[in-house]
Amino acid sequence: METYPERNRNSELSGETEHGWMKSPALRILIFLAVVLFMGNLGGIVDSVLHSDIEYFDEEHLIVGGITALMMALLFGALMLYAGRLEKTVKSQRNVEHLALDNERKYREIFEQSKDAIFISTPEGFFTEINPAGAKFFGYNSREEMLHIKTSDLYSSETERESIRQTLEKQGFFKDYEFNMRKKDGSEIRVSATVEITRDKAGKVTAYHGSLRDVSSKKRSDQQQLQSQKMESIGRLAGGVAHDFNNYLTTIQGYTDLAIMSLPEDGPLKENLEEVRKASVGAAELTAQLLLFSRHQAMEMRPVNLNGLVGSLKSMIQRLVGENARIVDNLSDDLQEVTGDVGNLSQVLANLVLNASSNMANGGEITVTTCNAAVTEDYVKTHPEAHTGEFATLSVTDSGKGLDSEALAHVFEPFYRTSVERNNEVGLGLSAVYGIVMQHDGWIDVDSTPGMGTTFTIFMPAVARPEESGIADAGEDDRKKSAGERILLVEDDDSVREITEKILRQSGYVVVSAHDSAEAFARFASEKGDFQLVFSDIVLPGDDGVTLVGNLKSHKPELAVLLSSGYSDTAVDWQAVQARSYRFMQKPYVMPELLKTIRELLSSSS
Repeated sequence: METYPERNRNSELSGETEHGWMKSPALRILIFLAVVLFMGNLGGIVDSVLHSDIEYFDEEHLIVGGITALMMALLFGALMLYAGRLEKTVKSQRNVEHLALDNERKYREIFEQSKDAIFISTPEGFFTEINPAGAKFFGYNSREEMLHIKTSDLYSSETERESIRQTLEKQGFFKDYEFNMRKKDGSEIRVSATVEITRDKAGKVTAYHGSLRDVSSKKRSDQQQLQSQKMESIGRLAGGVAHDFNNYLTTIQGYTDLAIMSLPEDGPLKENLEEVRKASVGAAELTAQLLLFSRHQAMEMRPVNLNGLVGSLKSMIQRLVGENARIVDNLSDDLQEVTGDVGNLSQVLANLVLNASSNMANGGEITVTTCNAAVTEDYVKTHPEAHTGEFATLSVTDSGKGLDSEALAHVFEPFYRTSVERNNEVGLGLSAVYGIVMQHDGWIDVDSTPGMGTTFTIFMPAVARPEESGIADAGEDDRKKSAGERILLVEDDDSVREITEKILRQSGYVVVSAHDSAEAFARFASEKGDFQLVFSDIVLPGDDGVTLVGNLKSHKPELAVLLSSGYSDTAVDWQAVQARSYRFMQKPYVMPELLKTIRELLSSSS
């Protein structure tokens, strides 16, 4: 902002200018003396005129003339002094008026141009002033329209309005106070208000004045961020539990398989052991869901067309929901492909449809929709988990009663029920969906209004690859007998290591086991690298399994590799496992499948 000397500014504001020669005090004194002398001579002349009988100026007449001139000069000086002060007073008043007008203009500009709503209202509940942003804020066409409505019409509840009024009268003001208000169309907005009251000399409230800011988007973003952080914390817990539980299940399944393998086909105990195996497989499926929820499940990523996925599963999921709910699809003809794990994406679709069915106690229609979407920065601002780009979306919409705000806040938590009609339906359905979608570098959005149904929409990054997607057949079990190959087994869990070593030895392999990567490398060196395969857990004390096998293969490139884990820890570079084409088995692994995989690796490397 430019500044100017005060005198120049005052002169400019008054519309008058002062000559530079008038600014000199010495010059002003000379002028005053000249006036005195002039007035002295003038006095003598006047005296001679009044006393025309005197022929000359005597001393007495000169004194009288001088006194008269002095008195006239003093009077003239007093008049000049008064005129100067009067001029300054007028200038000062003009300055004040101009400054007041200038300030009023500035404050009016702030009032008119502010993005926040600025208002003044009466205790009776009417606006006396509100800026254009305030009218837009509440969805009205103009400030004039708002001057004719009652402020009570803008509150979501009379109880909250009364509470705000009492707080104001007690404290005199509040700052950044958040509450809900209602727009002209009836929709609610979250506002942050700063308000102060004005009182008269008797202490009576005469006006309320303040500002309102719309914080609806920020509030929604904060809630989503908090939900994301909460889901991350729960996911970490779930991942840790699943990892430990998988080790127990590997041991249970291993000893069960070992016992079954030692029994005759028609043995009386074999049937009982088969039931134990079934139970452990069921438990393994539960931990797999926990791992998906925690985003630590290993997946086989390939191009997938979501339309094809819906088509292949529609009949199956229709049988799951029964005849009470009808499934219809609305699929985009030009849907882009995504990169994903077909099995996990199938689980996403099945879980979303089952959840939709459970939200419709009296039956209804479930609509499965696919389409392409371009996500912009504006969308990302209100959805913290989103990112810009091209996406393929899959939506599942039910015609049920919808979800309230409380249900929406907990909808992805494990074992949380979204339906009050079916209290027995609890589990990891939606939490598993959340984990799978996040593993695919996507996110899930929920749109629901009580009485209007619910829509779950998943966003997945689109890829431009024409290859067909599908699930490869496992093929026939063509295991061959061991030829005494040597295997380096690396596993930090003692129970898992012991049962795995027993089964491998019983199958004819020579096994050297180690607890961690340091011991494994020492065993490898002491045996002079005489191993055909290394079977290692990924998560190990010290160096992880990926680093270990990389070091071993640097000494013996032809060494076959098989990795396993209860989950892929964030400290492990899972992309390196896929990039190097290492075979991987998820714990808990079934021993016959383990033996088949080892046989395939040894056969391909020989």
